[in-house]
Amino acid sequence: MTDAVSKRRGAPRDALILLLVIALSAALVGGLYLVSRGADSAGTTGLVDNVPTPDISAAEACQNWADYWTRESRLYVPVEALEQMSNCRQTTAGEWIVPLGPDDPRIARPVSLTPEEEAATAQLRNDIMQQVSMMSASLPDDVRKGVNRLHSSVADGVVGNVKPDVQIGGTRGAYSDYLKSLADNPNYTAMVSYIRWIIATRQAAFDQLSAACDKPEFQYLNKTCSGSWDSLGIGFAPWPWDLTRTLNLDPYLKAVATGQTPPPDGYDIQTVAPEATISD
Repeated sequence: MTDAVSKRRGAPRDALILLLVIALSAALVGGLYLVSRGADSAGTTGLVDNVPTPDISAAEACQNWADYWTRESRLYVPVEALEQMSNCRQTTAGEWIVPLGPDDPRIARPVSLTPEEEAATAQLRNDIMQQVSMMSASLPDDVRKGVNRLHSSVADGVVGNVKPDVQIGGTRGAYSDYLKSLADNPNYTAMVSYIRWIIATRQAAFDQLSAACDKPEFQYLNKTCSGSWDSLGIGFAPWPWDLTRTLNLDPYLKAVATGQTPPPDGYDIQTVAPEATISD
């Protein structure tokens, strides 16, 4: 009987405590909601549907990409072909990186122009840079907006400064059409010749990957191989920011200076003999 009375006397106090706990819990949940509503991982449905994934460096992207085509796929694509199709370069230690330039001392196959080659192609270099700048400034408004929309300040190791989550097909087609309209314009002779060389070089490199994919035992990789042609932009003109990169420009000037590819029409460039290799 005494116990029953004691329980009844404590009941109001217990109820008050319970109400306080509920109120505090509600306030805490509400506060957490307000804090998390604008967070990166907050979905509009209340579900966690946008959890940030770990970023990988440009060098890691190159390493993963090269590992797949040279080993994991068992296609054994030549490393030189992968270098010609991308911004990635193999180092003397066998690792893959995005080099600081074509003559980066870390890479296994650096490209550097001799003083004679620099002098022979100085005017061509200057003209290409000026023509790329002029082309970029004269892009139609819709093309310029599209190009700016897909440009990323952070470079991917393989494809460069292109945002991974933006559709590029329409912009790339319009950009390519505009460049084709400049093909016979004498004000863009140097740039057009340079672009054609890049496209031909990349296509020749991709042909080596395609030849490996065409083997009967690798039919299951057909979609992966053909998809790479599009994702790497093979057959399309490089974006404006890629045209000014020495990683692309210097190998072209080297090829012109050494007679591996003809100079643009109207350029009289004396071929410089390649440096002799001194054997031990």
